[in-house]
Amino acid sequence: MAEPSEIRREELMRQFNKAMFARDMPALYAVVTADFVWRVAIGPTAPGGRELRGAEQIAAYLDERARTYERLRFNDVVTYHASDCSFVSFRLSGQRREDAREVDVLGLERFAFRDDRIVLKDAYWKHIGAE
Repeated sequence: MAEPSEIRREELMRQFNKAMFARDMPALYAVVTADFVWRVAIGPTAPGGRELRGAEQIAAYLDERARTYERLRFNDVVTYHASDCSFVSFRLSGQRREDAREVDVLGLERFAFRDDRIVLKDAYWKHIGAE
């Protein structure tokens, strides 16, 4: 099967982000494969962070993120397409809830696709401010 077009990839990523911010697992799983993997930038296994598999792990991570950070804002978001995947670069800012420390990171996410769905979201952060 051919890779989705750039327009279709952007639509899948938009729907994914909308579902993610709403913490709507049925909507998220409407655009990802059943074996979807999300590699988050923060976790116990450096440099890989940790892998999330399944709606339960993803929902728990989103709840954890909401408890850990506040006022998260994505800025300077740019999408790039390669033949077999898409990348999104961004700057993310916010605060940690426990001590109000500022969070300021540059990020890059790699999305891979299969069967007209997202099969992988691989996230990388580089801290550019004090945290």
